[in-house]
Amino acid sequence: MSDLSIRIGDFLLKQALALECRQAGLRSGSTPLSFGPIAYLQRGQLTERAEAIVALHGAASDSTCWIRFCRHLRSALPVLLPDLPGHGKSVCEPDLDYGIRAQISRLRAWLAVMGIRRAHFIGNSMGALWRSGSRRRHRNSSPR
Repeated sequence: MSDLSIRIGDFLLKQALALECRQAGLRSGSTPLSFGPIAYLQRGQLTERAEAIVALHGAASDSTCWIRFCRHLRSALPVLLPDLPGHGKSVCEPDLDYGIRAQISRLRAWLAVMGIRRAHFIGNSMGALWRSGSRRRHRNSSPR
């Protein structure tokens, strides 16, 4: 495949994702943390209720896997779609530990900085595993 074909394909993909994000009411954001930034897509405004739906992607994916789902999700709660570290537009450093415990710790740090006290999680593949691991390890303090 030629370099031009790749650049055209990348451009078209970027445009298609931007259109789908607009249709789903999603906007992008990024939160700086001690280990690097976490990028995310968000629908709705975070309020003092500090409650949101958080959708976690799988191992070979990123936040964009949830865009079409979000378009059909009917909820008054804000929706957050993070790119977990090592994925999408979030931090990806070779020295970071990408094990489940480290990732759960980073997810919890991100939720705290975002002001989320109560999260309703949706997980796909590895995202579901991270969430279930977090719940087992932090039964009393983990957002539900």
